[in-house]
Amino acid sequence: MTRKSVPSPQSIAGREGLQKSVIGMDGAPFCFGIVDLEMRVQYANGAFRRFCGDSPVGGLLADAGPISPDLVAAAMSAASGASVLELEVEQAGRHQLVSCFPVRDDADRPTGAGVAFRDITEWVGDRRRADRLQQVSAELSGAPRIESIAEVVLGRGRQALGASAGLIALIDASGRSLEIAGQVGFDESVEREWHSFPVEAATPMGDAVRRREPVFIDLPEQRRQQYPDLPLPGDATSATVPLIAGDRVLGALTFRFGGGRPIGDGIRGFVVALGNQCAQAIDRA
Repeated sequence: MTRKSVPSPQSIAGREGLQKSVIGMDGAPFCFGIVDLEMRVQYANGAFRRFCGDSPVGGLLADAGPISPDLVAAAMSAASGASVLELEVEQAGRHQLVSCFPVRDDADRPTGAGVAFRDITEWVGDRRRADRLQQVSAELSGAPRIESIAEVVLGRGRQALGASAGLIALIDASGRSLEIAGQVGFDESVEREWHSFPVEAATPMGDAVRRREPVFIDLPEQRRQQYPDLPLPGDATSATVPLIAGDRVLGALTFRFGGGRPIGDGIRGFVVALGNQCAQAIDRA
């Protein structure tokens, strides 16, 4: 958590300054509010009201939706005279970047604080996945066997993505079949019944190998329409990439997600990068 306290904080002086400060803020793309010394919300812009699901004006800041205690503490610090800039907080699995500054009256006495914050959950996820890719790269450099490569890629990848399952399948010597080289999270029956399956079969892995491009299933309905025979839960979505080293396709890597979770750009980019690392490591093994 990053926190910066400023000895000579920015402030809003008096009622006139307060009124001027909120002009045009209602349509701002980030949450902005004014609280008094008791931490009761005096003003909330449109983004803040949407964040709370209702108008928080008149209520305590701590009760205004999924507000982090760290955000409330930052507002209290600002109300006492010390601005807090770019504080990263977490609450209910979401991350916000918070800045708070003092509000003063015409006599320069503190009357509360201005609170501004925006959601940075996706950015935090991207940052963590980038760190995980560096970790995977270091671990793969010491993984001489395909089994250990699969363990690193699937274990670290599943953890970074929050995936329910992951699987690596490699093309066999005939070039006509895919064989499971490693899996996590799938039932034993999946590995037993799908230990080897045709490249030409209607599966995301088969399509990724034949087309040499990723296959992302964003909606359960899309999976049911394109791959009706796959033995997966009805709400499953997936991200599948081919494993390509040079001009050779070695196989495919796939991760499954539960709860109908869509495949965002950050997840897509991570799986593609992880697949590239995986393919190079397998090619060296």
